[in-house]
Amino acid sequence: MRNISKKVGSSLNSDDDFPSRFKLCGYNLETSIEFEQEWQTIINDFGLQNNAWLSQMYDIRDMWILAYFKDLFLGAVLRTTSRFESENHFFSNFTNSHLCLVEFWMRYESSLELQRYEQIQSDNETSSLMLRLKTTKDLEGMLVRYIFRKFL
Repeated sequence: MRNISKKVGSSLNSDDDFPSRFKLCGYNLETSIEFEQEWQTIINDFGLQNNAWLSQMYDIRDMWILAYFKDLFLGAVLRTTSRFESENHFFSNFTNSHLCLVEFWMRYESSLELQRYEQIQSDNETSSLMLRLKTTKDLEGMLVRYIFRKFL
């Protein structure tokens, strides 16, 4: 998506419809059939049949279009933007461009220790909380205990 504005030409950059439709096509469609239909519609609507970059992106669509990954378990391979932002925030707290490797490692280890400590504190607080039921009915208590046992 970062390259699209450079690759399709300046005339489409000012069109609010094109970026939103292109993003929808690439990331929000459920099936490859939906993608194929929407891709052709976008190409035709905006007259992009001769755009070499888009043709190349279409040729490798199975490598970047999410609809082609729906049936494939990827675990933590695909990351969201928020996850990257979280990692960047974590590393920015203890690094800078002037650190040597040893100093970086020491700061990294300290940050991990702090994270582990905070996680243990949170786990402890959560495990010691008593549930407050909204009603005094026995059914609610039984359902809550049943659901918790399912997750434990």
